Amino acid sequence: MRRLAAVLGALVVGIAAPTVSAGSALADGPVQASGSVSATPSVTSLHVVIGPPQGPGPSKRTEPVVVLLRCDAPGNEHPYAAEACAEVEAVKGDIDAIPAGNAGCAGVWQPVRISVSGVVANELVQWSDEVSNEGCAVNSHGHVFRLPLDAPPRDID
Repeated sequence: MRRLAAVLGALVVGIAAPTVSAGSALADGPVQASGSVSATPSVTSLHVVIGPPQGPGPSKRTEPVVVLLRCDAPGNEHPYAAEACAEVEAVKGDIDAIPAGNAGCAGVWQPVRISVSGVVANELVQWSDEVSNEGCAVNSHGHVFRLPLDAPPRDID
């Protein structure tokens, strides 16, 4: 149980945590002396990243946009936290299951890597994809990537 708490604590504050493999003590959840799974408060804490555009094109941004999305915890940096949390938690961290927003996507090819990493309802989540440009990134997957592209750069702690 201490090890799970350490992993979740590390993810909540943004420090990299070890990979959990199926069948490990971490993957099975905390176990009490009686052998039953203990009730743990649900934690959702994710780093949402829109990488810098690659190649020539209209965007001149050179740094990634990195935002901490925390559900039911202080320290949230996401401008649409309530909406993004609801979407992510509804699909249990399956980012591909979150539909795109209503806005269109310009036909400009300046690819951008988007990613999400952290925990959703106490389960590790690592997801990434490449989209054709920043506008497509911001409008992909509901509110998750709806981030201000002019935010000052910051590193993932």
